[in-house]
Amino acid sequence: MSESRNHIELVAVAVKYIKTIVAPELHAIIQYDSADSPRPTRVIGNFIPDVYFWHNDQLIIGEAKTINDFDRPHSLDQYAAYIKECKNFYGHSTLVISVPWQVVATAKNYFRRLKKEFETDIPIIIINELGRHFEI
Repeated sequence: MSESRNHIELVAVAVKYIKTIVAPELHAIIQYDSADSPRPTRVIGNFIPDVYFWHNDQLIIGEAKTINDFDRPHSLDQYAAYIKECKNFYGHSTLVISVPWQVVATAKNYFRRLKKEFETDIPIIIINELGRHFEI
């Protein structure tokens, strides 16, 4: 499967999960890159997340990463920017990271360390391509 096809599927998995934690009447304002949603335009630390939801006191940022993309410097900078955004949000924020199953253990360890580094207790959800999720 191509890298971009894999990425699209990981974005879809993140959106599907986010729809389980967002009220159904607000699903239409979840932004992600697809035919039935506007692409996110919110820039966070020079990055545009794959999925973005903000309503009243709830913020959800979603990012999908393929095996080859997870630990690239660009990706690591994105994670830091998104955690800062979530940490500084005045309400309830969640970061959702969608990765292939082969990367789940690495992602869990990495984000545990990042939460300590940023001294934050925001929920970070690591989700695999089958929809199985783990809260960090």
